[in-house]
Amino acid sequence: INSKMVQAAEPTFSLANMTSLAQQCSDDGENIPVDQFCELLESIVLLLRGMGSMMSTAFSDVAEKAEIMRRNKKFMLELLQKAHAISLNATIDEEIALGVIECNGDNNKKKLDKSKYISWEGTYNSTGRNLVRMWWLTKFLTKLLDNLINQHNLSLVSSCQDAYTAGFADHHPWLVRKGAGLAMMAAGQKEALIAKWGVTNVEEARPALEHFTKLRDQLHQLLSSRNLLDLP
Repeated sequence: INSKMVQAAEPTFSLANMTSLAQQCSDDGENIPVDQFCELLESIVLLLRGMGSMMSTAFSDVAEKAEIMRRNKKFMLELLQKAHAISLNATIDEEIALGVIECNGDNNKKKLDKSKYISWEGTYNSTGRNLVRMWWLTKFLTKLLDNLINQHNLSLVSSCQDAYTAGFADHHPWLVRKGAGLAMMAAGQKEALIAKWGVTNVEEARPALEHFTKLRDQLHQLLSSRNLLDLP
């Protein structure tokens, strides 16, 4: 076999894996692990991919945010000599102390002193402001799972639309809302999605719902206690 023709299999969504990661992330709200949280985001990307290419595209920035958080952890370890077990909570506290919590990579010159433009701060994209967006995602996913499990009369499209309203609608401009609405119209059928999860009954997703609900509230507490819910 020509080794150049052998390609790694595309990762597939695993409900069990997502549930396990959500549990690990929500075990201790004071020390949410960075690595597992990033893996959880990537698992969510796979779940969304199961609803079609339009849904996958609409949420394409989730994987990017996981990469930013990983990069920031690496920076904390290598340049700031932080402990390998540094949590999301500790990362954000460090960003606050360093004065970069509001930096998003584009607004840095507005947020920083001129002397820092050419230093690492000049291009820094904070974990804190990216986590705000991923808190919105946990609100979306919690509502989506709740609808799929408990609202049997709702179609997948309606479940997605309701979840989008709960998680994102208040934060997105009109054009983004319009694009997301079109993507959700192509989400497919509930039964087909559940079959892709490799389960026979959507009730098997209830533990995931419980862990995501807990994580959603922990993220809200983390961000609100530091007055970070409105980061740019």
